[in-house]
Amino acid sequence: METLDLYTGFQKKVEGRRDEFLRLLSQEKEAGRMVAAYGAPAKANTFLNYCGVTTAQIPFTVDASPHKQGKMLPGSHIPILEPAHIYEAKPDLLIIMAWNLRTEIEAQMTRIRSWGGRFAVAFPEVTIW
Repeated sequence: METLDLYTGFQKKVEGRRDEFLRLLSQEKEAGRMVAAYGAPAKANTFLNYCGVTTAQIPFTVDASPHKQGKMLPGSHIPILEPAHIYEAKPDLLIIMAWNLRTEIEAQMTRIRSWGGRFAVAFPEVTIW
């Protein structure tokens, strides 16, 4: 932690993750596919703001907490809706923003597979399945 190399390497990793995530969002939009998100944790909001993500790329996120529903993510103004909205909107890609809860959220949202929906996370690396 006392060398500049550690921090320079960290910066490059973060920039690479940002670029990869934005490329994913761009590819989905160019292909005419809808992207939505699940979760509204502070760590994800920080990442979305760093990436400059807007409602043009992710029109909404859902969260199980009734205290977050009906509000917007700070900065991006992405609306936070109740999880049932996923089944109405039928996104092609659901980005799990609470990546540490990926297994639980995937189990809850497995029904998105019925319309060909896929899952993605941005951390620990950008992954689609």
